[in-house]
Amino acid sequence: MSTEITEHFADVNGVNLAYLAAGPEDGPVVTLVHGFASNAHVNWQETGWIRYLARASYRVIAPDNRGHGRSDKFYRRDDYSIETMARDVVGLWDVLNIGRSYVVGYSMGARISLRLASLFPHRALSLSIGGNGDGIIRDRSGWQDIANALLAGSDDDPVVSGQGQVFRTFAQRTGSDLPALAACVLGALQPFTAEMIRAIDTDVLIAVGTKDDVAGDPQALADLMLRAKVLHLEGKNHMSAVGDRDWKNETLAHFGS
Repeated sequence: MSTEITEHFADVNGVNLAYLAAGPEDGPVVTLVHGFASNAHVNWQETGWIRYLARASYRVIAPDNRGHGRSDKFYRRDDYSIETMARDVVGLWDVLNIGRSYVVGYSMGARISLRLASLFPHRALSLSIGGNGDGIIRDRSGWQDIANALLAGSDDDPVVSGQGQVFRTFAQRTGSDLPALAACVLGALQPFTAEMIRAIDTDVLIAVGTKDDVAGDPQALADLMLRAKVLHLEGKNHMSAVGDRDWKNETLAHFGS
């Protein structure tokens, strides 16, 4: 089976979204939603996810979220919210005539995936999310420090420290637009409520590295849901867990169950 990966662009909600595609056109669809400061190529192609799923006969769609990769950039926080980015994903489905899709999301992409499932329960099939535990329902005001680091004039600025330094370094590696990312992180600050999580009525696999100091407790998040299970990724941190082989294998099993 061909696992050729191709890049495309689509006008979605007035935004030019780039996306990668692979796999058979008539296969069940899996949509991959990447994390903050990443893009579809880094999050899903470099880690082998796209070819892995295409070989399993899935039609794979992996968009660059607005403000990321080769999609349009915006510089006002009002142009970004988790709900807005969830609606971008569903808008892409509409453009591509995709009725329903399995969804894999990592970190910010996990938040987008969960919001999508709450807004469009009839469109989202099973979810497999990584890099997020109960941190999703905590106050996210600490992300202001990340925005400050992204907007710093140089790497030597005192505000470039801690998690801010981690994300600035990662964003530089991925060739990201730092001011656009700063607007994005501030626009996406709103935490989920426990009630929003409880309302998600689909099967969810939650994968978090045992050394992840960003995600929070995955079991505490799973306990809020009707049908969720946890996969602990041994020895993986927030940056290394995304390509974990066990998560890929368990995702296939989860979607096939």
